[in-house]
Amino acid sequence: MPLTWTDNALLCGIFPGLPFASRLRELPNLRSLTMTKHNYEPHGIPWGTVRAILSLPHLRELQMVSLGFCPALRPEDDLILDTVAPLTSFRYRLDHPRELISYPSETAVLTTVLEKLCLSLETLVLMSEPASLPDLARLRWPHLRMLVFYGTPFPVAIPLASLCAGMPALRSLSLKLSATSDAVHQPLWPTGFTGGPLPELDSLMISYPDPQDEVFDHLPPTLRSLSLRCWPHADLQQANPRFCCDLGAVLDGSAMLSILRRCDARALDHLEVEYITDAEDDASLLGYIAKKFPSLSSLKLGRHRTVDTASSVPVVSTRDDCYPSVAHLTLAPAL
Repeated sequence: MPLTWTDNALLCGIFPGLPFASRLRELPNLRSLTMTKHNYEPHGIPWGTVRAILSLPHLRELQMVSLGFCPALRPEDDLILDTVAPLTSFRYRLDHPRELISYPSETAVLTTVLEKLCLSLETLVLMSEPASLPDLARLRWPHLRMLVFYGTPFPVAIPLASLCAGMPALRSLSLKLSATSDAVHQPLWPTGFTGGPLPELDSLMISYPDPQDEVFDHLPPTLRSLSLRCWPHADLQQANPRFCCDLGAVLDGSAMLSILRRCDARALDHLEVEYITDAEDDASLLGYIAKKFPSLSSLKLGRHRTVDTASSVPVVSTRDDCYPSVAHLTLAPAL
């Protein structure tokens, strides 16, 4: 189609930088800005618009939904930020699953922006593909309390403890990474890694956990919520033709049990696990959960069957004497 609002199909021309920022300055009480689009065309806002938005001194929250973050740069773009608003929340999320298209400019722009925002941010939500973990790890985030990643497994991964070393206030960490046929989930704590302890996390969510990952041997005693699941849930992936759900990526009950045996987190209040089930696995896994985590008040079980599994795998007893403290029990239907 002919270009009418822009000189580059990857760059949205509807919000030109300086005029757009001028209109926003006429809203003196504006604290939160959300920019989005409702189609699957791969394009996003240009650098001039990003710089203009971040220049608004009263802005505190910026959210980008389904819009790329500078998927292309123009020759005159210098990636210089003199002053930026002291944002407390920055969220950048694209729809799942997205085409695995790499835009190096996204990584460069995100790194430039986060270098300026890291001292004020309390909430950070990012896509994994353009995020540069080594750059995030070298920055200091004194107020960051929530960190969320969406997307596919990181193209370049570093140990979780190294990433979180500069985030002393971090309380919630979510890795909502999708399984793909050509992507490998790297261990968050590689064998032999001798980094420092994790921050005093309250909540940890890991999609497609690796039974060999030593992160489960180093969970902080402050942890209250642990979620080990698919992203999205396997049944939602099977119901959506845009996903290629492979139940082979989902752990079986024995592998999930091997992980939980290493989790020294007796103060857990919420636990969520998703796994392939059979009768023997269920009895061992659920019995162990009842004994190992006596403080649970919320338990969510996502149970799936393979085609070779018997047609009926009953859940073991959920009497009050098995889970005396659980007030909320969720059983996802087995596939």
